[in-house]
Amino acid sequence: YKEAHDQLKKYGHAKEVFISTLKKLALVSLPVIAIILLTGETLFAFVFGEEWRVAGEYAKILIPLIMIRFMVAPISVSLSVFERQKISLYWQLGLLALTILVFVVTYLLGWEIKQFLILMSAVLSLYYIYFIFLLYKVVSGKK
Repeated sequence: YKEAHDQLKKYGHAKEVFISTLKKLALVSLPVIAIILLTGETLFAFVFGEEWRVAGEYAKILIPLIMIRFMVAPISVSLSVFERQKISLYWQLGLLALTILVFVVTYLLGWEIKQFLILMSAVLSLYYIYFIFLLYKVVSGKK
């Protein structure tokens, strides 16, 4: 927060801090992604017991969403640094709407939990990717 604020005051933007932070978060998340994708079911069964194997399968489905949320959370404070909290409000409302939509679609189509998780992970991951681009626009000093 402080680095972004200092960069904003000095240059009118905070692109360097944003990109640097995003890269570091991506590098930290890569090993977790690899471990879950390669060993999800086996890892969960080994650590928690055989009855947890299906949780490993679900974790593999959700790992893209979990990791992108891990990356976005720290950089989303950019909206506060740039005093653009209204964007955060609209973002959260959109997130709520998409989440409800996924639940409704899943219910109406009679989908099982695995199909629900795939749809939820895909839709919300794409929404978070959009949010990263939106945040970059904000930290670039563009209105």
